[in-house]
Amino acid sequence: MWGEGFLNFDTDTRCSFGSKTVIATYVNSNYMICESPFSDVVQKPISFTVLLNKQQNSKGNVNFWYYSWPSVVQLIPNAGPDQGGTEVYVKGNNFNPFKDEAIDNHNDTFMMFEGLGKVPVEVFNSTRVRVYSPPSFILRKSIVEITLNNQQYTDDNVVFYYYRPPSLFDMKPREGPVQGGTKVVALGSNFRDTGNITCKFDETVVPGIFVSETEIDCISPPREKPGRVPIAVSLERGMYSPPLTFLYYDKPVIHSIGPICGPDYGFTQIEVRGKNFVDMGHNKAFCVFNTTIFTNATIFSDELMYCDSPPFMDKFGHSMLKKGNEYYNVEITIDGGHDIDGPF
Repeated sequence: MWGEGFLNFDTDTRCSFGSKTVIATYVNSNYMICESPFSDVVQKPISFTVLLNKQQNSKGNVNFWYYSWPSVVQLIPNAGPDQGGTEVYVKGNNFNPFKDEAIDNHNDTFMMFEGLGKVPVEVFNSTRVRVYSPPSFILRKSIVEITLNNQQYTDDNVVFYYYRPPSLFDMKPREGPVQGGTKVVALGSNFRDTGNITCKFDETVVPGIFVSETEIDCISPPREKPGRVPIAVSLERGMYSPPLTFLYYDKPVIHSIGPICGPDYGFTQIEVRGKNFVDMGHNKAFCVFNTTIFTNATIFSDELMYCDSPPFMDKFGHSMLKKGNEYYNVEITIDGGHDIDGPF
């Protein structure tokens, strides 16, 4: 307590909580400390005064409030990755004892993670609060208790468990059409078959399939428009790995090619015009002749690419096409052959 005119008269210097008094610890003329006695009167103001001679009380209208003892019943979720930051909803009782009174103790409300320290709490009502778990790179579990006055903590022994989160190193492929349906192989470490595996493409969550400790498979969901989105995997509800990037694209469409003929030894540069041409990197864009012969293509814009025609003869001088059918059907792919448009 802080005030004026405090004196040290040993056991005569006391604090009064209503009708009960306790010995005060004198620090200086403006500051003393005392411990509150037991009271069965809760959620009502009790007059608080100071006595220096066990008789006359100090002046001033100062009240002390008792509250019913809180309890921690359940943590949702009760586990999270060791880097911390898990959003945890705590269920219990008497978390907000002064909701109808002109007193706010929320700045003194904390959750203690045993061995890790205390963290701030957001109070919703008397039975629910929210907290974010602190990091823990040594402890695999921590008992969680609450205090409403930044001093006394509950003793309910509710445990929060830590685990090493999954790490996502790579995925194959890293792109797919906006229609969805692409099988994506997520490669990483610390994968476990929890029965709750999911993959998240931006904000869309789809089921994941456990293959091994280093592989999880998932199917890309459809998306309204092309673009790059984050993708992450989770072994438990909402506990996602650091993300990688997945590219959604529209299916490429051929409008025209030119020229439409060339010598039988090949290497005619063909101009391909259309739409939705996206450069996805090395060995992704090809012109496909008769569905079997792939030649490298170079994308210049969303509507223009170039590629070379293949030879008409093999190395022995024999035609690779049936007589009377000396032409190729031309298709294109921009993702290495997963999605092909044509023929033209």
